[in-house]
Amino acid sequence: MGSFRFPVPSSIAISEAFKDIPPSLKAYMKDGFTVLSKLPADQLTMVSSIALDAVRTPFKVDIDDLAKHLAISKDEAGALLSAVSLLTVFVSGRKDKPEDLVEAAVQANLVPETSRQATLDFSRTLAVQRETLKQDIEKARIAGRVLPSLVDFEVAVDLRFGSSSGRQDLAVPVVVAHIDTDVAHHELWFQMQRADVEKLITDLQKTLKNVSEAEKWGPPRG
Repeated sequence: MGSFRFPVPSSIAISEAFKDIPPSLKAYMKDGFTVLSKLPADQLTMVSSIALDAVRTPFKVDIDDLAKHLAISKDEAGALLSAVSLLTVFVSGRKDKPEDLVEAAVQANLVPETSRQATLDFSRTLAVQRETLKQDIEKARIAGRVLPSLVDFEVAVDLRFGSSSGRQDLAVPVVVAHIDTDVAHHELWFQMQRADVEKLITDLQKTLKNVSEAEKWGPPRG
């Protein structure tokens, strides 16, 4: 699924804000709201959590994993994620009541009438977390405003064979890693041996402890 960006103005009517959404994207998200309306109630909590994660840390939601958990197609999962992410951004970035937001979305042909109630219920769930979500989005913006941010980290283990004394008797495991970022053409491939992996894990565990200590200096999460 490709990325998209557009401003969420807070000083104009919500109906006007929806007009800036490209028609093709609007149709895609409309399909997503249709998927939302068909999900059983016990899955909505998970979708809400995923929507928050998608807005806090863009690009890091696994569409294949989402489709598997919800027992829907990959295309449906992508449309659903786009729809609920948009809804999350509008709920967090504006002060509209969920009822007004959904009514405007229906009138803008963004949300089908048949999906109105499900979208309203979902919007109300998000609205309860509005202030916490705004803080999380601002933290993500501050953290990522200087350097490219991590989008994906993939690893695979290669088993490489060699010979000694004329015999094919050597096998060496090598970890091949790929790092991708949110900036085009800023990605890296590299390889590691076991000792490198062990050191990396140790360093990351220390870093996680440092992050936990640093978080104590910030305001408590709501």
